[in-house]
Amino acid sequence: MKSSVLYIFFLFVIGCSSNKNIENKEVIYYGKTACLGKCPVLDIFIYKEGIVIYNGIKNVEKKGKHRFKISKKTFQEIKNEVAKIDFNTVYTEDLKRDLPKTIIKINGKKAVFQNPKKIKRVEELFNKLILKN
Repeated sequence: MKSSVLYIFFLFVIGCSSNKNIENKEVIYYGKTACLGKCPVLDIFIYKEGIVIYNGIKNVEKKGKHRFKISKKTFQEIKNEVAKIDFNTVYTEDLKRDLPKTIIKINGKKAVFQNPKKIKRVEELFNKLILKN
């Protein structure tokens, strides 16, 4: 009995630590916030290994948490497009209450957009990623 409890505890610790390892290796975050209408609300985390955690929260076809892997080529393409964003510029100069925000983070830097035209290619890549998986 005692060894069974230790075994279960050991599995729990291993499971929790493997999730922490993935969380610590996050490279890119892409999120969409709510609006007063039916805007999609979602979070996407992409890790160095090409592991993607998608969380469809509201007004999306694919709801809930999903985990999948993308190719190195796809990962690099997304990373290259996100790297083109000037994270030193403030993109929320004309904030409007009813418009959703797109939040992009990479390596500790964050940019918030309400005008998707400024990040059109990045939006296309993430939408393609969601549809394929």
